[in-house]
Amino acid sequence: MSKKIEVPEGMSNAVREATHGYDAQTVNIGVEAALRWMDEELQKLKETVSHKQAKPEAYKAAIQDVRRMFLAPEPEVPEAIQDLWDASPTPDTKRRTIEAYRRGKESSKK
Repeated sequence: MSKKIEVPEGMSNAVREATHGYDAQTVNIGVEAALRWMDEELQKLKETVSHKQAKPEAYKAAIQDVRRMFLAPEPEVPEAIQDLWDASPTPDTKRRTIEAYRRGKESSKK
């Protein structure tokens, strides 16, 4: 039998607001499934770290794995456009430049 997952009220409210008012039951089903998945992933990380207890690198790697669960991957930057932004572009600048490059490549195929 799986563990009981309780969706925090604030999380439920945030999801309902972001989804423009889906009912609480629908929101809670989705959020509960996501929390259950996250719990399983964290259990796997816990087991990994406990096998390598003495090594701080294992702990740091586990923390990075948790962060990766929530971060979108950095888009691949085509070499042809790397010189179009300064040394520290904003994520939005990167995304827009890459998207413009992709669209240009697609339109040139037509």
